[in-house]
Amino acid sequence: MSTSVPRTFRRESRLFLWVALLLVLFLNLLTLLFFRRAVDWASESVERRAAELLHRLPLSAEPSDEEASVAFGRAALDRDVVYVAEYDQAGRRLRTFGPQLDAPETLPIPRPSSGRIVFT
Repeated sequence: MSTSVPRTFRRESRLFLWVALLLVLFLNLLTLLFFRRAVDWASESVERRAAELLHRLPLSAEPSDEEASVAFGRAALDRDVVYVAEYDQAGRRLRTFGPQLDAPETLPIPRPSSGRIVFT
């Protein structure tokens, strides 16, 4: 006695597998898009916070100015800040503040043009 699977069942099972595969692919693509948007949102949030922090710093002060040193120290105490540094036109470090690390001696990136802010 031999039993065979009806053709309609084979057809329906193949259709089900194809639909399931397409659904899994669609959900994976959707998840990747949501993750990408979350990363973009987090990056923009960090850049906004850094810009707010920069606006509180006296960037035109002389390196020996006591008020500027206090402002740099306060900015470095923010919980998300690794270090705060000021560089001259040649890219050499003038001063740095940070609870964990000192800033590099020279700018690790190309110097931004005058009046521009670059986040790294």
